[in-house]
Amino acid sequence: YYERLNYAVGESNEPGSAFKVMSMVAALEAKVIDTSTIVDTGNGKYIIHGRSINDSHRGGYGKISAARALEVSSNIGFARLIEENFSENPNQFIDILKGMHLNQRLGLPIKGEGKPEIPGPGDKKWSKNALPSIAYGYNISLTPLQKMTFYNAIANNGEMVKPRFVKKIRSWDNHIESFDKEVINPAICSKETVAKVQEMLKNVVIRGTGKKMFAENFSMAGKTGTARTEYWKKD
Repeated sequence: YYERLNYAVGESNEPGSAFKVMSMVAALEAKVIDTSTIVDTGNGKYIIHGRSINDSHRGGYGKISAARALEVSSNIGFARLIEENFSENPNQFIDILKGMHLNQRLGLPIKGEGKPEIPGPGDKKWSKNALPSIAYGYNISLTPLQKMTFYNAIANNGEMVKPRFVKKIRSWDNHIESFDKEVINPAICSKETVAKVQEMLKNVVIRGTGKKMFAENFSMAGKTGTARTEYWKKD
């Protein structure tokens, strides 16, 4: 076995459910929702602009809060929250995402970093279904390391830091070179939003889609991430 590509650095693809946290941050920052905002996910199937969106839970989740939609990773919940609050001004949503550096390469010292893509109105990939699709991680692309850098910023209370692979180079006792922390964005969002998102990510592990990882003696926060790749297969 061998690799010609470092996939964590070079492969840019649809992040799927992992992107829902980015969407949540954007909606909270725009103040169009709060964590307690109710969204109707119905019976697990929803038609928007002629296209069907499904939730993995059979029978759906019914009416739930935005926070619960993140905990259970509801596609319908996020599609509706973003479409209904940003459809009149989709650029507001896209601009917040871009303001968090999600459309730019990190400038890594490793060659071959994949290019992230977040289309906006007027782009070739934009359509009437683009906004609800982006809400739950489709119609866009990011590398695994670009996603991790965002999540690291949430853990860092909003400070986005460039990934650092080497801290210092030494030759025996001789110091050759040091690599200091590089801050990409000192605050990707408000402290209030970061605190709310951190709490929701804790609950993902406690009572959401990540509950199988829960451990009494080890605190965790995170988000499960799935994406459909075999589009040709029928449901």
